[in-house]
Amino acid sequence: MDMRFTPEQEAWRHEVRAFLKQEMTPEFEVELESQDYTTSTTSVPFSKKLAARGWLGMSWPRKYGGQDRPFMDQAILSEEMGYFRAPTAAHSFGLNQVGTAMLYHGTEEQKLNWLPKITKQQVVFSQAFTEPHAGSDSAAIETRAIQDGDDYVLNGQKIFCTSFHRSQMMYVTTRTDPNVPKHKGISLFVVPVDAPGVSSSRGLTIDHGRENTVFLDNVRVPATNMVGRPNQGWNVMMTSLNMERTGLEPPARNKRDLEDLIEYAKTHHRHGRPIIEDPFLRYRLAECAIEIE
Repeated sequence: MDMRFTPEQEAWRHEVRAFLKQEMTPEFEVELESQDYTTSTTSVPFSKKLAARGWLGMSWPRKYGGQDRPFMDQAILSEEMGYFRAPTAAHSFGLNQVGTAMLYHGTEEQKLNWLPKITKQQVVFSQAFTEPHAGSDSAAIETRAIQDGDDYVLNGQKIFCTSFHRSQMMYVTTRTDPNVPKHKGISLFVVPVDAPGVSSSRGLTIDHGRENTVFLDNVRVPATNMVGRPNQGWNVMMTSLNMERTGLEPPARNKRDLEDLIEYAKTHHRHGRPIIEDPFLRYRLAECAIEIE
């Protein structure tokens, strides 16, 4: 037993592992790998199984569909999901980026409406932040949102919207005030992907995945779909991106990949001896293990 964890936490890890060993069968992994990268990481049926167990948003308050469980339980779950290469994209963006932003910045009405839908896997979200001239500089967005009565009208273009074609709702950054410093005039909206005026084109990535360019042409969105206060979207966006950068799953997935690589090096030969006996390779594998840890 790893002494960093309590007996209760260790029992929880074993419960999660038992579930994943049952679900992540070799046949299911082959099925996922036969699809393009984006689709293979987005399994709504798998996410619904987690939702049925109350494992989505488990650290959230019960009134919003959570379980009021410790953050460490959530961390253990995320780590195991990564290690078993579970397809989590159907719920992870809505849960981590959108849901967390709503918890901190949303209205009570938004929390009661959207958060239970996220924890029950009743909606899949996609991200629409990046633009042709606004990549790493997230504040350089040009997509406009102009208020018209109780609505906002959105016009602009978003790129690299990876899961757009698998989602029902987009999480969109817009410029609501062009006359202030660029970090000060941003607002975020939840937008239905099938709203009138939303269209997309498909692109392929080098790893056989899919990304989408999304066009917003006079898309009308209720003001109640704004997450956070008008022109305060930079703070909301940073809350979302901070959650995206926590990154518990990738190191665990990398650990599994390294274990597979080591097993391959033990069982395959080059020049009449196991690959693992190559001193340079052993050094590189040790470096990888240290970096992952």
